[in-house]
Amino acid sequence: MPRSDREPTVFSPWLFALLTFVSATLALYLSFRFELDSPGAAALTVMVVARPDVRDLLPMSVWRSVGTFAGTLAALLLIALFAQSPWLFVIGFAAWMGACVFVSVYLPDVRHFGIALAGFTPALIAAPALQNMSQVFEIAMDRMAVVIVGVLSTALVFVLFAPAARLVAPVSAPSAHWNSASNSPALMYKAWRYALATAIAVLLGCGFWFLTKWTDGSTMLIIFGATTALFVQADDPGASALNSTKGTLAAVVAGFVCLLGVWPAVDGFPLFALGLAPFIIGGALLKARPTWIGAATAYLVYLTALISPGNPTIYDLPAYLNKAYAFVIGVTLAAAVLAVLRPPDLTHD
Repeated sequence: MPRSDREPTVFSPWLFALLTFVSATLALYLSFRFELDSPGAAALTVMVVARPDVRDLLPMSVWRSVGTFAGTLAALLLIALFAQSPWLFVIGFAAWMGACVFVSVYLPDVRHFGIALAGFTPALIAAPALQNMSQVFEIAMDRMAVVIVGVLSTALVFVLFAPAARLVAPVSAPSAHWNSASNSPALMYKAWRYALATAIAVLLGCGFWFLTKWTDGSTMLIIFGATTALFVQADDPGASALNSTKGTLAAVVAGFVCLLGVWPAVDGFPLFALGLAPFIIGGALLKARPTWIGAATAYLVYLTALISPGNPTIYDLPAYLNKAYAFVIGVTLAAAVLAVLRPPDLTHD
């Protein structure tokens, strides 16, 4: 019997977890094969876009790509204008980030994710580019390439197991929501409040990074920006960010075991992927459960970012701990900012 237009294709938790692992493994393999500089970012893309309901896959994938593309263009523009003036670059980035947060507050569906991603993508590109301006274009193109590899790997694996699925999820008319939202003083106040707070926090974070010359200060700033931008649209941003903090702490522990306890004992890509399996499958099992989706998504995304499989993968305990501190500080700071700024009587329209 053919599926109806409204019948969802939802994978069981175990099948979803296995498909997520296979997608991440495929993305890593292709990234290594194509000799991309950041293979881990391809696997990270899988963790972001994979959803138990296959109808959510295409919208998430499209807006992941759109957000990365828009953020990449913004990064190239900011670097081109302010390459010789780091503080002007920071001011431009803070303004861009604040603007993206402002817009994202108004969007109730997956478009919010794309706008949020566009907001903090310049930091992903600028952090290494400011150290090596001659390779800024290569860094930007590599970022786009790994996202495309991750998106296509996820789509290929999930669609193979859902040939009758309708991948276009129903979306409410955006104009109607935008008009009703824009007429809400409470939501307007919320948008300005979070936008200004995010911009100020970015400026302070960059100041701390520049003054202390902390190696992973840029990483802390990226995690703060990502967490803030992704959760401002939630009904309770502080609680959502707190769940992300819990997932981040779990990722730090799992990453320590994986990077320094498992991978050094294996040789070759098959064993490398097999060593990664329990960490991804376990997190994906939790992500398939609605009550755990926030913490589990943070765990999967930040675990992949922490271990950051590369060409080659480097096993360095001090570097790992420094990065872990940056992740925990960044996500905790975001949770604190969101919790303090959220007025108790504000709810999303």
